Amino acid sequence: MSRSNTLFIDGHKARVTYDPVIDMFRGVFLHTRSEARFMASDVKALKVAARDALDSYLSTCHIAGVKPFHQRSLMDLIKLQRLKAILH
Repeated sequence: MSRSNTLFIDGHKARVTYDPVIDMFRGVFLHTRSEARFMASDVKALKVAARDALDSYLSTCHIAGVKPFHQRSLMDLIKLQRLKAILH
């Protein structure tokens, strides 16, 4: 069974899970336009890997001229709340 936690690097949220099969932590930054993933065998290395992954991702987006994160509008949030209300 894996367990999920969050990690913040410069205010950017990442979901982190522990995978017992490979005995490593895996992480992915949330709300990105593309995937920014990282993994490590311990928490200290995980933070370094997360920093490296975020820096690399932001650099690549800058070079490509792409906004790295999704921007949610108020309308998007209203639509999301309506959808949640319908589903529950």
